[in-house]
Amino acid sequence: MISLKAAHLIIHYFDSIDKVVSKRLVRKRPWFETALTSLLCDLLDQEEQDEYKLEYSFAKLKEDLTALDPYLNASFTIETHEYSSKVENLVTQSDIGIIINFKAYCLPEESWSVAWLLQAKRLSPNRKISIPFRYNEKNRFDIDKDQKNRIDILAKIVGVPFIKYLLYCPRPSMLAQNTEKNLINNRDRSIANSDHILKYLFCSASYNGLNDFNSTLSSGIFVNDKDNLPSNLSTIHDSIFNSCLPLSWFIAEHFLCKRSHEFIKFNSRFLYGKPNAHHMSSNYEGEEWAHGIVSGNPEAISQLIAEIGDMPNIPKNFSFLPAHTININITSEREHPTVEED
Repeated sequence: MISLKAAHLIIHYFDSIDKVVSKRLVRKRPWFETALTSLLCDLLDQEEQDEYKLEYSFAKLKEDLTALDPYLNASFTIETHEYSSKVENLVTQSDIGIIINFKAYCLPEESWSVAWLLQAKRLSPNRKISIPFRYNEKNRFDIDKDQKNRIDILAKIVGVPFIKYLLYCPRPSMLAQNTEKNLINNRDRSIANSDHILKYLFCSASYNGLNDFNSTLSSGIFVNDKDNLPSNLSTIHDSIFNSCLPLSWFIAEHFLCKRSHEFIKFNSRFLYGKPNAHHMSSNYEGEEWAHGIVSGNPEAISQLIAEIGDMPNIPKNFSFLPAHTININITSEREHPTVEED
């Protein structure tokens, strides 16, 4: 696991990406999910992000992590999947896969990898009203019954909760002053009423004088439970630390102690190291399968397609395969593994 200070840095980095993506929702012609997801991929690509001039770049993140702990290393890569022609109709350009990896060389049994399939939804603007009044607390997400049906079918077949919503919204600071104030009040009330351990990460940042850290919860990109889609923008900020987290906090939570995993709720993870009792369980098989689906593994995808084909009442437009998968890697190299000679 990593320290709270290292978690602060990771949150700061992903929050700087959040600011760039969210800004595209308050343009004269707001971007749609497909374009927003494409931009998110560019910003997480180490070779592409320089042209966007992030306020906290990947190079700066690596520099600060090294200064904090010379044994910590981070890398982010984007995989663009090349699927066979047989499954091209199942590919979606707006949704995205995320694989989060932690490698601890001194404690290989603590190393893990977890895969998520994030279903993108954009907050709908009121196009009849000028910016910044185009959005307020009452703006909603378009209801897509086929998308919800598709999510439920996938989760039921695979048997593990590897699907969540990725919600694109404008940041409160980009909206009218009264709307921003109301959203911040909702967020503060949600935090005050929460027992989530991440609340104490937030409090520790405030205590240590990280004044700008408060703004990382006033985000624009959120990850939300699949069974509890917020009814409007107000509900998102009223659900922080409950059914909803900013993307930056969602990612950082994985690298904290196990008792902090209240939102991501994976009972265990696709583990490296020695096999244990969990490796023989159905949950592990489901996690391994989910990992294969998100990473574009042909065998995992063929298995899923076969299962879907046997089910009744499948939606006509059943696209679920992410065109891109983000790989987020954190390694702790306090001790390098020994290599045994043949």
